[in-house]
Amino acid sequence: MISILYVDDEPALLEAVELTLEDTGRYTVDTTSSPELALVMMNSNLYDAIISDFDMPDMNGIRFLHMIRAGFGDVPFILYTGISREEVLIEAINNGATFYLQKGGDSGPQFAELIQIIEQTVLRRRAEQALHESEKRYQDIFNDAILGIFRTTPAGRYLDLNPSFARIYGYSCPDEMRREVFDIQKQLYANPEGREELKRRLEHDGEVRNFEAEFLHKDGHRIWVRINAKTIRTSDGTSKYFEGTCEDISECKATEAELIQKNSELVQALEQVARTEEELRQNYEELAIHQRSLGESERRYRSIIENIIDVYYRTDREGRLIFASPSCLTLLGYDSINEVLNRQNDSFWKFPEERSRMIALLKEIGQVRDYEVTLLKKSEQSVEVAVSSRYYTDEVGNFAGVEGIFRDISERKQAESDLELSEERYRRFVEHFHGIAYQIEYPDYLPRIFQGDVATITGFQEMEFTSGSVCWVDLIHPGDKNLVLSENQSLIDEPDRIRTIEYRIMHCDGQWKWISDTAQSVAEVFNHPGLIQGTIQDITERRIVEEELKNRNEDLNATNEGLRVAEEELEERNLELIEKQQILNQSHVALREANRQLNLLSGITRHDILNKITVLNGYLSLVKDGITNPEISEYINILESVTNTIEEQIAFTRIYQDLGTHEPYWIPVSSLISTINVPGMIQFKTNINTIEIYADPIFGKVFENLLDNTMRHGQRVTQIQISYKLTSEGMKIIWEDDGVGVLPSDKELIFERGYGKNTGLGLFLVREILSITGLAISETGLSEKGARFEIFIPNGKFQIREEKGNEADN
Repeated sequence: MISILYVDDEPALLEAVELTLEDTGRYTVDTTSSPELALVMMNSNLYDAIISDFDMPDMNGIRFLHMIRAGFGDVPFILYTGISREEVLIEAINNGATFYLQKGGDSGPQFAELIQIIEQTVLRRRAEQALHESEKRYQDIFNDAILGIFRTTPAGRYLDLNPSFARIYGYSCPDEMRREVFDIQKQLYANPEGREELKRRLEHDGEVRNFEAEFLHKDGHRIWVRINAKTIRTSDGTSKYFEGTCEDISECKATEAELIQKNSELVQALEQVARTEEELRQNYEELAIHQRSLGESERRYRSIIENIIDVYYRTDREGRLIFASPSCLTLLGYDSINEVLNRQNDSFWKFPEERSRMIALLKEIGQVRDYEVTLLKKSEQSVEVAVSSRYYTDEVGNFAGVEGIFRDISERKQAESDLELSEERYRRFVEHFHGIAYQIEYPDYLPRIFQGDVATITGFQEMEFTSGSVCWVDLIHPGDKNLVLSENQSLIDEPDRIRTIEYRIMHCDGQWKWISDTAQSVAEVFNHPGLIQGTIQDITERRIVEEELKNRNEDLNATNEGLRVAEEELEERNLELIEKQQILNQSHVALREANRQLNLLSGITRHDILNKITVLNGYLSLVKDGITNPEISEYINILESVTNTIEEQIAFTRIYQDLGTHEPYWIPVSSLISTINVPGMIQFKTNINTIEIYADPIFGKVFENLLDNTMRHGQRVTQIQISYKLTSEGMKIIWEDDGVGVLPSDKELIFERGYGKNTGLGLFLVREILSITGLAISETGLSEKGARFEIFIPNGKFQIREEKGNEADN
């Protein structure tokens, strides 16, 4: 059920609306004629919607709407009134009215429209409330998540992020981080290439998991962050934005570094153990009497072997694996040591020929160190290892087998691959860079690197600079040399500074060239004091253009001064015109105020009459449904006809009162034609969609009345056509149909008030509307061949806009 509160100062209308709504079985309706009492009822009842009249004795509908919005929020509010003034409608909408429905006309269709408005309004509000609750639940999950959640543009700006994300990077809230971080790559990444790598993988794969990179915390220290993200694309496949989660793994990274250090220490210990074992074998007979000490040493050795991260192994003379440290299970992915013992050692090698080559080396030199090979895991996956092995002998000195260490170098190999990729990128950058990339030792200006378009920019070869036969400082213009030396010294004093300066150098052919030099100190990176790295680009052409622009600007300034003097003279004349216009505007305001007061008085009268007509129509409809006597039904039909005639006459006065009360403006004819409702069985043609007319705002009634005249009097109309014709004096808009036409004797009479079979107001109103702005209308058709109305528009009051936006004014 939908609960309704209806407020109106017309008791009969309250009863009629209540009966109509509750008769549907879907509504419960409370009514009152007092807005003050309605506010009390709102405190004790929950209503789905409020219907209110506008013009009520104690409080009007707008004031009542203010009270509802202040005390009860956004409950749907329908203003149901007989007042048709545009300012009332605008004020109601501006103050939060949900809908505006005008009283008057047939009560049956009007009550049906009221029911439809109520149901649409209530259902829309319930849907909006459900959507708001859903959005709030999502926002709570987003804000309370432990992981950092983000959304960024491909260019590197944050679109959205949650509080956890901001806290990871040291910011107090998401708004602070979005405000201060406008370039993610430069401001957050400790190594900007990390951002480029993440972006490349997202663009290529669409998703990245467990991406780790080092970032800069707000307070300056570095943190490690793991990122999981994916790419959201547009319909054409272009990356729209990246979104994902992140977590701070700085503590995990610190633990990992500590483990690497301990592993290195263990490797050193193992090498020491190997040396110790050799000494023990050489002195075996001498140490035989010290079995106890030897047993303790063996226990220590076993402890090291069992806990070593690298894999220690031993094979017999036939190549079978007879011993392996437990770490081999981790390296090769086996569950038990028994799975690997007594197997041929080469069965673990992906390429057995590599083992054959290693055995050949052992026979030749006795041992190998860091011999890189590929082993196979139990899962058939490959793992890169470095082998250090040697022969070992039995107690009498005979060959007994091979022993050694496998060290997992997968991460190192990946790092080497990444380094090669980075070097290749740098090489390609230098090859395609249209400038000079350099690295020099300050203050001697000895170049370590001097590559790029050296010959083009300087006229000398790279070798001449790197060999010292040409010194860069000697090429600098004397007027710029102190600037360059001072700026380079500032780079040494401020290592984090990046500077860009423009100065002149002498080309090999003796001409001066302008260059742009961008550089920074890299002393900390390469652990070399005074090392400066940067790029140089030729900007000679740009400086020449700037000088030409400067000269032209001076010419323009001189021209502008002359224009300024002329502008001052025009301004003085304009002030005189403004004073005259103000006097004219004051006269217009006084006239409009007098007209407004007259319209207000007539509007109040019409409102009261329309209220009574609405009640009368409602009761006539109720009485008519229950009458079976034909004679009484005929009387009721007469009453309905008279009531409708009165209502039409009032409607005419409402339309006519607005004539000439507003300023004319440019009206697109297409917007007026689109509102007229031509019946489907009539063919409608027009070619005036590009025309605009300077006319009274009520100009739209012209086409509505012409259509009404055609439908009432044309009798056999099958086609209506609107066209235009240009003349030397202006334009004619032509409305013509194929009906019975107009008799010659009636061509002027049809424009007089009261003439005709119906109200006699339609064409009279058309001529009055047009005459306000100097337009005229006449009927020029032939009887029995159709009506033809020509609207004359003088030059200056119409304009034709072309299809592509070009405009032809008149």
